[in-house]
Order: sequence, then C-alpha cells, then structure tokens
Amino acid sequence: AGDASELVRANAARVLASRTAPEDRAALDRCATNDRSSDVARACRPRTSTARPTTEARVRAVTAYVLGEVASTPKPRAPYLVELEGGILRAGVADRRGALHDPAAPQGELALRRAPR
Repeated sequence: AGDASELVRANAARVLASRTAPEDRAALDRCATNDRSSDVARACRPRTSTARPTTEARVRAVTAYVLGEVASTPKPRAPYLVELEGGILRAGVADRRGALHDPAAPQGELALRRAPR
C-alpha cells in the first residue's frame, strides 16, 4: 500500500486477489476505496466473472501508437512500456510508424505506461 510505484501496488493487489485469507480481502477492500490511483483501485476490485474463455478467445492482435509526452502524433522508435490484462508488462521500441504490434495479446485492457525512472 505504501509503495510509490503504481505498477508495484497493482501487481501486489493481483497477488492478494488470488488468495482467500480474510486479512487479504480486507486489504483489497481498503485499496479499492482509498488508493490514489484509479488503475490500482481497479486492480483491487474483485473480478465479476469466473468463467474462463476458450484458448482461441484468450488472445487477440493489438496495434497501438506511441506518442511522446507532449506530442499528438506517433513517435517513431519511441520506447514504450505496455501493461496487459493481469499485470503483464512488455517493454520495447515502436516501429518506424510509431506503433507497437502484438499478434497474441491477452484479452482485456491494455494501457501504455510511463517507464519507472
């Protein structure tokens, strides 16, 4: 709860969510209502669906464009850090169009993150 990095707090929440101890549930409830980051608070909320999709439905192709911090157009060869569903982090460098492409990204949300300094 006290770590400065949103990525660390969100991944800790995912670990706690996989457990069943009452103190873990209480910590997740506090996180969901009190964390200063909406991304971390979302990771602390319990999942509503427990059904697992078929193997074919678990992945999809994704293309995203990487913008510089103050730019409004894609930036070629820009470094990126992308967070996929489940807290999976992938880092890389955008192509000459300023894009990243993942032909087998897991289903769910995708977010470009600022790399920790």
